[in-house]
Amino acid sequence: MLYSIAERYQNSPKPDYAKAASLYQKIIADYPSTAYAARAKVFSGAIKVLTAIDLGQDINLELAKFKTAYAGNPMLHAAMMTIGEKSYEKGFSKLSQEADPNNSLFKFSAALLENDVVPNAPDNTARAMAHYMVGLNYEQLGEYAKAAGAFGAAYQADPKYLYADYCLFAQGRCYEKLKASGKIDANEADVLIKNAYQTFLAEYPDHSMADYVVLRLAEINHGAP
Repeated sequence: MLYSIAERYQNSPKPDYAKAASLYQKIIADYPSTAYAARAKVFSGAIKVLTAIDLGQDINLELAKFKTAYAGNPMLHAAMMTIGEKSYEKGFSKLSQEADPNNSLFKFSAALLENDVVPNAPDNTARAMAHYMVGLNYEQLGEYAKAAGAFGAAYQADPKYLYADYCLFAQGRCYEKLKASGKIDANEADVLIKNAYQTFLAEYPDHSMADYVVLRLAEINHGAP
């Protein structure tokens, strides 16, 4: 119960990291031999990184200290995933957009997830989630080739992953954007778009975006009207 409350404070749209940290410390003190205490220890450390993200402080410094302090902790992967997600979410806020014209939060999240989370994912579903988040970051950065690669990797890691439908659709859309911008050859792009969208239709024929996908495939196969 205490751990769930701490998580709510931590993951709220308006997080209260001080209250989350206080509850984590209580769990560690009162229930030291439990799995909740082991998880609370690493997330108690992660709070400093999350606070740095929230306040626009030096994230890389806090992350380096956190990784050193909790190296080898079995909960480190989950905490790193949370840090990557929070950085991505913070990048959307109006305040962050005004104060962060270079999109450093999206860049930080993408690098963290690619370098630290994906290679250490404990299972295919966790790996798919990490690749998916990488794709979302690169989408925001306008790096559509990298985004498409990440979305494809997410689907390959776990085709039944919760957001597998979005991964296939977004992969096709990224290739459409690369084709429209002339960054890849049109014929090459059409092959990549078709692969993504045909798989999407085969897996999700009743999806709300199926009509759009059918139209796009028809334009590729028969030429745009």
